[in-house]
Amino acid sequence: MHHIYILLFSFLTFLLGHSSVAQGESRQLNLQECIDVALENNLTVKRSALDAERSKISVQESQASRLPNLNLGANYGNNWGRSIDPTTNSFIAQQINTSGLSGNSSLSLFTGGQIYFSIKQSQLNLSAAQYDLARTKDNIAMNIANFYLNVIFNQELLENARLQLTSTQQQLNRTQRLVAAGSLPRTSELALISQLAGDEVTLINAQNNLALAVLNLKQAMLIPASEEIEIVIPDIDVEQLITENQTIQEIYDHAIGVRPEIKSAYLRVESANVGLKISKGAYYPSLRLNGNLFTNYSDIADRERIIYDNLTPVIQDVPIGFYVDGSMLEVPVYSRITSGTIIGTESFNRSRQWRENFSQSLSFNLSVPVFNNLRTSSNVQRAKIQLQQSEIAVKEQTNQLRQAIESAFNDTQSSQKSFLASKKQVEALEETLRIIESQYNLGAANFTEYQIASNNLFAAKSDLARSKFNYIFKQKILDFYQNRPLTF
Repeated sequence: MHHIYILLFSFLTFLLGHSSVAQGESRQLNLQECIDVALENNLTVKRSALDAERSKISVQESQASRLPNLNLGANYGNNWGRSIDPTTNSFIAQQINTSGLSGNSSLSLFTGGQIYFSIKQSQLNLSAAQYDLARTKDNIAMNIANFYLNVIFNQELLENARLQLTSTQQQLNRTQRLVAAGSLPRTSELALISQLAGDEVTLINAQNNLALAVLNLKQAMLIPASEEIEIVIPDIDVEQLITENQTIQEIYDHAIGVRPEIKSAYLRVESANVGLKISKGAYYPSLRLNGNLFTNYSDIADRERIIYDNLTPVIQDVPIGFYVDGSMLEVPVYSRITSGTIIGTESFNRSRQWRENFSQSLSFNLSVPVFNNLRTSSNVQRAKIQLQQSEIAVKEQTNQLRQAIESAFNDTQSSQKSFLASKKQVEALEETLRIIESQYNLGAANFTEYQIASNNLFAAKSDLARSKFNYIFKQKILDFYQNRPLTF
């Protein structure tokens, strides 16, 4: 009776494992939905997306370098003792409060093409980063497809084990009736009881393997193991896959034009080439346009001023130094003292000072590089090395792609042959078991013959399932290299 308890335990385990389905708590997920969940949760994808976003910011920054900059400033000060009044530039010896406003702007007119090439390089880097993100997503999708197929494969093995157990149980029931009727010896019944126990162990192992496959899929999707999911088993037409007939060169020629890692590698070469032009641009002169605005205020000048009519400036001789013979050197300057008729006063307040002290300037700045301690030459040499490294990376990527396609193509061919051979083997063993089972029930064949035929069929079905899903996965790898959707 122990086999009955084992069978009951296996059945209860299966029910408990799928009880959430009956309660409506599990999610039904097909392959695309599993891929979507994985892409949403995967940290590598998020990191690649941030790299692409950072490249986008670099594009905006490089484009903005074409625009003039603008800086505004303000100052406030309180001075004691001897100082200079900023509104008159004269020395004073009293406390003074001053403030000022300023603004400056500059625009690069010519930089040896560095701004233009910097914009182009940042755009190339952005495109390469976006292809890198696409490659990361493709790799995640391919990984999920592998785990997904592994779940389906183990589900099929579980179903085979369950059918094997049912067949053995039915045969045991028939044998027990024949033993009770005296048509078969007791040893035949005992042998089937042993066979049934072995089939029950196989069923439990298949259940454990399925649970492990589901766990691996959940971990790849970065969802908790406690979250119940139910994998939708697709209707896979293996025969349709067999009809496709492509050569390695045809697959490679198509893949080289669509794979994101190849496009990214070529864009890195273009970016390195533009980087070389940027570094060479430092050899050329640069020209900038500069503009400045300034105004200030002083509380010592904030007073009533006398207004004259018929204002006539007074010229005074102001000493500025000495001659060699020791005599005084004087120059005539307009004095602040004026002559004229006083007609009133006016306030020289803050707003008036801001307005009257307002000054503007516009200038051009030409810089001609002559010698900068070999910095430009070193940057050019580094840029050339970077270009060579990028070209090597392209060759590496294309070689890896060709080798991967060649391996996948050979694996697909061999797995296809294995599948077809396994299919023929299962068909032959099914017929063999049917004949031996009929002979065994009639007493024309012994249990050993029946057991061998039954075990051979079970092993052949397991091999068929393995070869089928191995072939499907290998074919999907070829689809992956051709940027075809991972659907069934």
